[in-house]
Formats: sequence, structure tokens, C-alpha cells
Amino acid sequence: MKRVVPILILLLLVSSASAEVTNISQYEFKGIDGQVHTFGEFNYTYIFIDFFATWCIPCVQSTKELIQLQDYRGDVIDILSISVSEETDSIEKILEFKEENNITWDMGIDPNMTLTLDVGVLYIPSYALISPEGDLLEFINATELPDVYDMIEVVDTYTQSTNSSLPPRTETTSEDVPLMWYFVPLFALPLLKRFRE
Repeated sequence: MKRVVPILILLLLVSSASAEVTNISQYEFKGIDGQVHTFGEFNYTYIFIDFFATWCIPCVQSTKELIQLQDYRGDVIDILSISVSEETDSIEKILEFKEENNITWDMGIDPNMTLTLDVGVLYIPSYALISPEGDLLEFINATELPDVYDMIEVVDTYTQSTNSSLPPRTETTSEDVPLMWYFVPLFALPLLKRFRE
């Protein structure tokens, strides 16, 4: 019990300080080309950011949803997968992950987890929809278990897609959701990193 209380307090402190960022244009990420980029370079389109790590099993499963999102809303958004785990995800690992999961969109690494912490990511995968001006429009926490329909709904709230079609919807039950969604503490790295410094 003595260990649980400090962890709960830390989670409350971090979550209460999260999502203070409203514009991410000046934030930097390391691209898979090895160069440093800013999110402001995407000022021509909406960006759907996927916060992930190559070792995260739910992140691998979510790529199927993201592929469908790209297929059905790629006319109005660019997907950008950003690894939150610079210490374990090298560019080579991300390139392998990209190939193994048939990912066609850009990927990168959030150096020092700056954006990750500032937008309030506590679990992965988590997602953010960014306007062409760099404004944070929506943040979807992984605990909400979004499927492609949830993602499309968020995108359609802000954009004018010319593609009105949707993939056929199948109802999922609690038995369909892998147990790991309930038991994996999807994201503890920012807590550890923040309090180590």
C-alpha cells in the first residue's frame, strides 16, 4: 500500500499538468531520414499523430486501424507515427517496424519525449489531431481503445473529406479485446524519465 500511494500521486500530478500545449508547430522530431524536423513543416494539411513504440504490442495492433484510417481519410490527413521511446527505438528499429507492419506514412522519434510529455501522453498508443496551423485539436488516450470509426469521427469533425465511404463495421465485444489492453501499463516511461532528471 505504501508504494501505491506515491504512484497515484505522481499520476495525478502528471495528468493535471498535461495537455497544456495548444500549438506544436515549433516542436521538433527526428525523422527516419536522420534529420531533425518541426511539425510546422506540415502546415499544408491536418496531421494525425500516432504516439507509439516498436516494443508496444497494442501499438502493433493499432497499425491495422491506422492503415484503414489512411485508406479512408488520407485525402485530408497525413498520419505521422512518433516513437516516444528514443532510448529503445533507433531509426533502424523503426524502419524494420515500418516494413513489418506495411506502414506507408512518415515516422520519427520524439527526442527527450518533449512533445509526448507536453501534450499529456500517459499511455501508448495515443493519438492527436493537429490542424494545418499546428493547433492541437483533439487528443485520444489509448485507454479509450479507439477503433478506425472513432478515429474517422474525430477527423470528420474538423475536415471536409471527399471520401464519404467507411469500412464495414463489425461490433466488438469485450471477448474480442485482447486481455493485454486491460493489463499492460501502456506507458510509464515519461514518469520515470521526468523524475530521474
